[in-house]
Amino acid sequence: MEQTKKETMTDRLLKVMNPVAAVMNKSKHLKAVRDSFILILPFTLVGSILTAIATLPYIERVLSPSVASAIAAYVAPASTYSSGIIGFFVSIGIGYFLSQQYNVNPINGAMISMVNFLMQVPFALATAGGETIANAVALSNFGPNATFTAIIMGICSVEIYRFVLQKNWTIKLPESVPPIIAESFTCFIPALLAMLFGLTVNFIFSLTGFGTMTGFIFSMVQKPLSALGTSFLATVIVGIINNLFWFLGLHGQSLVFGTMSAFWAPLNAENVAAMTAGEAIPNLMSSSFVGSNITLGGWISVPMLLAIFLYKKRKDWTELGKLALIPGIFNIYEPLMFGFPLVLNPMTLIPMILTPILTTSIMWGVMRIGLVPYCTGVILPGTTPLGLVGLITTNSLWGGVVQLLIIPLLTVMWYFVLKVIDKSEGQVRNHEG
Repeated sequence: MEQTKKETMTDRLLKVMNPVAAVMNKSKHLKAVRDSFILILPFTLVGSILTAIATLPYIERVLSPSVASAIAAYVAPASTYSSGIIGFFVSIGIGYFLSQQYNVNPINGAMISMVNFLMQVPFALATAGGETIANAVALSNFGPNATFTAIIMGICSVEIYRFVLQKNWTIKLPESVPPIIAESFTCFIPALLAMLFGLTVNFIFSLTGFGTMTGFIFSMVQKPLSALGTSFLATVIVGIINNLFWFLGLHGQSLVFGTMSAFWAPLNAENVAAMTAGEAIPNLMSSSFVGSNITLGGWISVPMLLAIFLYKKRKDWTELGKLALIPGIFNIYEPLMFGFPLVLNPMTLIPMILTPILTTSIMWGVMRIGLVPYCTGVILPGTTPLGLVGLITTNSLWGGVVQLLIIPLLTVMWYFVLKVIDKSEGQVRNHEG
């Protein structure tokens, strides 16, 4: 009698995740979103590496503050015009790739998507004194917080564009007209109707207190977050939400800290005051705790990179790991987020959710039992590596040691996930072959 092969944990997880992945892979819209994030990988990678180098912890003490400032100013545009305007890139990418899937002119689709995205950006700038400067725009309006706007406008714009084309509601010129001119007139009515949609959306939101679509989305995110307090459970939820935003391609930290700082900053200030006065640190929860133990990018990048190098079976992953290594050590994980990708990848959603649960639980626990002191309130640069950030923020060797001990646990989790992903993709390749 033939022995039945024992079903492994990998097989059981694949049974759950493969149908989800199959649905997502068949979706034209999700494929366009995924491909648009992959498209911008070279730009975010260059910007991430240069930013990591220019913001090394305490670089100003090694080189002198003036030299460090000069280097930071020199490389700043690389980050500003890559990761800093990611929403702008996404709008172009979605328009291009979604049009390509519908077999309509992808350049026209990209242009229409971009224009409709720009229509949702306020071209007026408020100064610190309350004055409004017309015909000026903050680059942050094109950044991570605007990616969801870019996705929505990109998809809607292309859907209108291709629908009108497929209905043949176009201007047709004689065959003697040069193709590039004929194509421009063919695109005229589809582009007109798509842009009227963008104008209408802009007008509707201008009548509301939100001002823009991006403002509306951000406010809808802020309200649920603001309802959360600073308890252990609430902190875990905030950590999960942070990574869920990243899964969707949104900059989680900017959304989370922008909302929750109202709760964390006063607690952090109390801790700093107590430390200065030589008193016991009163608050376990603070901005310093969250920034170093929950939302720090190294909690994703470092264990994932270690798992990639240990797995060894995928040369494409290893090569990506080599490129992402320097940024990853310094908590910059955009190269992995958009290059692996982690964005809208159902196979990586589980470890992204489990990571803040584990880091928060462990660090909260060791502080509650007194093994590690509470964070003193010191806020470090976001590029301070794991271990070092734990040591400095708690003013304790154990703070850094515990952080380093958590990394192997997360690495094992990511190694298992990589194994599942590789096996799943192998099954797809065998099926297609």
